[in-house]
Amino acid sequence: MIAHLIDVRSIPTWLRHREIFAAFDALRPGEELQLSTDHEPRPLRFEFDRQREGRFVWLQRQHSDDDWVVTIRRIDSEGRDGSLEDFLGRCAALEGCSDETRAAFVANALERSIPHREALNEQGSQWPYLGFVREGTLGMIAGSANGRERLLFEFLPFETFGELSLVDGGTMLGRVAPPFGAARIVAVPRNVVLKQMESDIGLVRSIALLCAQRGRALAERLEFLAGRSTVERVARALLPYAPPDQGLAPVLSSARRMSQSQLAIAAGTVREVAARALFELENAGAIELEGGRIARIDRAKLSSFL
Repeated sequence: MIAHLIDVRSIPTWLRHREIFAAFDALRPGEELQLSTDHEPRPLRFEFDRQREGRFVWLQRQHSDDDWVVTIRRIDSEGRDGSLEDFLGRCAALEGCSDETRAAFVANALERSIPHREALNEQGSQWPYLGFVREGTLGMIAGSANGRERLLFEFLPFETFGELSLVDGGTMLGRVAPPFGAARIVAVPRNVVLKQMESDIGLVRSIALLCAQRGRALAERLEFLAGRSTVERVARALLPYAPPDQGLAPVLSSARRMSQSQLAIAAGTVREVAARALFELENAGAIELEGGRIARIDRAKLSSFL
């Protein structure tokens, strides 16, 4: 049940998180806070992971490049035991699914850890599972004939991956690996998911929505990579890690671990070109580097490059 609506686009960026957390803390368990925003709210998501761990379920939908809707449901943290069943119960992909589907997923799920930068699969290979990120962050990276690599998607905790190949039985669009440190995943075999889809319309709707969101995000990302300057692409790759504060402020911890080579992949370019773009952004006061890595970002100045 949605108890509170906030359109954060009308709120100064440096005040947004404070108002959102106050509204969330006023919710009772089971109630929801819905936000409308003009960008992917990754800094907010990481703040919730850090400050309200185990107390919320996060659902976000992208309607266009500058139109996102986020629903945050408050849950009772008491009785949470960190079990596989508890984890899957907080995953957006299983919202509206039957108890039978959840039980089947728990009974057949496989868990594994993935070391830093070790690939879970190869681009163009079969990976017959629906994956869930339990810990860490995963990225899907696609290579090309000219040797240049591009980051297609990032997957955060409680998010899924492998939806497209799950539905059509095709190959993976890129290799999946954790870019910033080790990760842990839960994988449900494709045949188990498809069997449950035969009788669970809630699961069918969820998978269809996930596939639609992946297609929308991929089309917009490829258009951006093809039609923008390198400085714009680097600024866009950094924006999700920019804090909402006024002026230069420390970046999210994952961005501090991002090398210039990783940033180049996210921006669809090569390291040397990305380094020149960073130099231009730093001269404009949009970022501050320490040891060649991003230390602080001025969100307003960075946004002016887009």
